[in-house]
Amino acid sequence: MICPHKNSALLDGILPNEAWLEGACVLLARCDVCVMMQGWERSEGARNEESMARDNRMEIIYDDGKA
Repeated sequence: MICPHKNSALLDGILPNEAWLEGACVLLARCDVCVMMQGWERSEGARNEESMARDNRMEIIYDDGKA
């Protein structure tokens, strides 16, 4: 499991946000499934990841937070 925002925790300002967003897409390209957590729509990075997963016909699981 990969949690992109944890890969850059405490590194704010070291690189521009675009670098982290691009890096998350590189990681996602190597995954089989994309899980979108509740509230993902509010995150630019998560929206990019969801779009990339759709474009690559990946399985996408939408977590409603009720499990």
